[in-house]
Amino acid sequence: MSHNVIPRFLQLLVLLLFFIYNICEVKIL
Repeated sequence: MSHNVIPRFLQLLVLLLFFIYNICEVKIL
């Protein structure tokens, strides 16, 4: 496994969580 894959995966995961959080916030409001 390359060392560059992990940070990229984490960045993608954080972006996805942020996106889901925004959608949930909009649905609540």
